[in-house]
Amino acid sequence: MLIKVLFCLAFFISSLFAGYPYAEKDHIINLGDPTWEVAAKEFPQGLFVYFYEPYCNPCRRLWPELVDAAKALSDGHSSSAVRFAKIECHDEIDLCNARKVFTFPSLILYVQGREPFEYRGARNSHNIQQWLHKVVDSKYPTIDQESDLFKKFSAALLVNSKNLTNVNSAYQNNFESVEIAVAGPKLKKKLSESPAALITQKGEITLLNVDYSPPTINQLIREPLFVKKSVAPYLTSSLYSQLSKDENLNLMIFFKALKFKAQGDDSRAFDEIYNQLQSQEIQFAYVNVDDDMIGHNLGKLFGLDSNSEPTIGMISRLDKFNRKYKLTGAINVENIRKFVQDFQNNQLPRYYMSSSPGPSVKPGSVEELGATKYLSVVNDPKLNVFVQFYFPWCEECVKLEPTWNKLAYRLRNHKNVKIVKVNINENDIEGFDNIKCPHLVLHPEGHDEQFVFEGANMNIQNLQKFLSSKIPGLLQDFEL
Repeated sequence: MLIKVLFCLAFFISSLFAGYPYAEKDHIINLGDPTWEVAAKEFPQGLFVYFYEPYCNPCRRLWPELVDAAKALSDGHSSSAVRFAKIECHDEIDLCNARKVFTFPSLILYVQGREPFEYRGARNSHNIQQWLHKVVDSKYPTIDQESDLFKKFSAALLVNSKNLTNVNSAYQNNFESVEIAVAGPKLKKKLSESPAALITQKGEITLLNVDYSPPTINQLIREPLFVKKSVAPYLTSSLYSQLSKDENLNLMIFFKALKFKAQGDDSRAFDEIYNQLQSQEIQFAYVNVDDDMIGHNLGKLFGLDSNSEPTIGMISRLDKFNRKYKLTGAINVENIRKFVQDFQNNQLPRYYMSSSPGPSVKPGSVEELGATKYLSVVNDPKLNVFVQFYFPWCEECVKLEPTWNKLAYRLRNHKNVKIVKVNINENDIEGFDNIKCPHLVLHPEGHDEQFVFEGANMNIQNLQKFLSSKIPGLLQDFEL
């Protein structure tokens, strides 16, 4: 009898998992352990996974765009082989850690037989759909103006037909370094009689024969001689990931927005220095600040957005810290060369980013400080300043917010005590390059030293006790 029961239970479980073992809402399936393994096998053509944390504000902003994209790609007019899924890493921490997902939100495409690839494009429904159609469904846009080919990439693969099996297969391994497009009537003249061509921003053309094997086309795309001797590459996700791993990385970046063309004098100067110095221990790359993942995030480190003028910056990973430098003056060969020389001679002043301070607040409220105002406030000899360094997406920071506000209110009548906070994602404070947030620091009046709150439990009683022990005359019984 027991054997029969166990057999029936095993049959029920296997039937359940073979059928459709995951909840679905808004065309997005909810995965965890063990349903992850089932889904990976059931959707080998493409599983697009949204990794998120419940307290993550960027995750919340992305969600409606993701729902819209999933709905659009599941209907008959714009259907795709890809399937959308989500994994909440707060509950599935082991599953996320095993897939090396540590930042949120992360969007990663899993296709059987290929390495997982993280989507780093603009976080909106249109761009997500367009990207998935290209890399999963081999649906490429038709373009008829050569200037439209190079908004993001150093090279473009132009094809006469949408059904070039070898080109499609080769492109799947190169979609972050080359754009692909179907030629419109005007651009077909570039192809002559060839079914496909590789074109650089400067107009050099390599005609491709569809009989080329994918490995041959891969080599042409990855190592075209004319690209090596003409323009610096765009930043790839693999190089971007080195910023958190390689302690010896020196990355020199040319930031531009879509509205600026790569053929200008400033980019030619950047390319010239790249050709002269690329063999040394500095890597060069273009970054588009309109790219919401790589470009937008790196641009924010230098206070740049879509309306900023072209800018050259340097990130050095010396001693595990991201030391930043920013070119001042005109972008030309002479200034860029001096910028590099000063960096190599350790004579280049570091760049410190500072956000605009928040609005003035009444006593008893928490004041938001940018880096510039932070320095002036903590250096005031008459003030005791208790600072919370935070990240907007930090779960513990979000949980601390009500307590931090309550602490400020209870100290409203203590004119010499300020409760403030600094967004460490938008401000560079020397000495706080690599901290775990929330990070609480007290700068007492008349003292050069600072005190870090070390307690694990950041409740109102422990914070009050900490302040009372460090600030003479401050009572533990704060006003309620």
